[in-house]
Amino acid sequence: MDEPHVFGPRPLAGFLSTMCGDGADDLLVAAGRGDMVAFADFYDRTVHAVYGLLRGVLGEAGGADQAAQRVYLTLWRTAPWFDPAGVSACSVLLLAARRELVKPLRAILAK
Repeated sequence: MDEPHVFGPRPLAGFLSTMCGDGADDLLVAAGRGDMVAFADFYDRTVHAVYGLLRGVLGEAGGADQAAQRVYLTLWRTAPWFDPAGVSACSVLLLAARRELVKPLRAILAK
């Protein structure tokens, strides 16, 4: 008998490992030192999952393209302070994406 689908830590952990894979922390550290090739590699590994998440919530008309650009611009600008001893690159990436997802909600609530 199949187990029911359970939402929780296991699916999220699988999503993160699939999205970033091994070496994501090293790539973001290198990007923090100004390594554009490392950042491009990090981007290539993660952009499809991040864009899919943003588009799934914001929709096409919701500005998923612009939100994704802001996510990666934020990561590029803050990469010099990234410390993998404190948090993973995937966590930083998801936090930046979450901030972009919350912005439209805050704008609606502010009206």
